[in-house]
Amino acid sequence: MGNDARGWYDRAVRHAVVDVVAHLDDAVDLDALARRAATSTFHFHRIFRAMAGETPLALSRRLRLERAAHQLSTTDKPVTSIAFDAGYDSHEAFTRAFKAAY
Repeated sequence: MGNDARGWYDRAVRHAVVDVVAHLDDAVDLDALARRAATSTFHFHRIFRAMAGETPLALSRRLRLERAAHQLSTTDKPVTSIAFDAGYDSHEAFTRAFKAAY
């Protein structure tokens, strides 16, 4: 891959990361991210994973879980409430994901 392409991909991935972080509570729209990067969904997914080390969905899930971990240690909010805010359908699913991550 040439330097021009690498720089272009780097900018596209950085913009996508910013977008995922800015819309952390929304579902990740891979098609929209790929359109903004002017690539196919499949190609963008491959490039993003290669450059970021995880998929956009995995990035979103990890960041939501990190935010939840911070809330658990700094607030008195119930675990169930934090789990729902993090996008989990039940506290059991949240607990499994949290245990696997931490």
